[in-house]
Amino acid sequence: MLKKTIVPMLIGSVVLFTLGPSKTFAQTPAQPKAAQSEHSFIETPLEPKLDLKAVFSKEMANVRTRTLTAADYERIEKQQQAQASQQASKKGWTKGEKIGLAVFIGVMTAFTIAVLIRGINTDPTCVEDPFATNCI
Repeated sequence: MLKKTIVPMLIGSVVLFTLGPSKTFAQTPAQPKAAQSEHSFIETPLEPKLDLKAVFSKEMANVRTRTLTAADYERIEKQQQAQASQQASKKGWTKGEKIGLAVFIGVMTAFTIAVLIRGINTDPTCVEDPFATNCI
């Protein structure tokens, strides 16, 4: 019986893969980059590249010369408290994850109980034809 059901599916899949769609859509041919962006390069002024080492040295010099005020200390303390509260909240599962896990466990338990109550039919006819009405 198994061979009888596989043959039409194989034929159908071969037909689906060999026949193409009646209309095909493709990407448009690529335009040359020079023709598209030639004008945009001419109109935009070139900015000098910033030297990363120079920028960092300038910022470090500013940080070293500047003294911390009371507002800076308060800001640093608030940032540390915010980091601590974020790390504390990330330790456990979120409420949505807990609900999802509870629902999953409930569904799997109900499915297992239903299978155990109903039982699995192991008649020899069900092995040959699993879709028979007395096997489902």
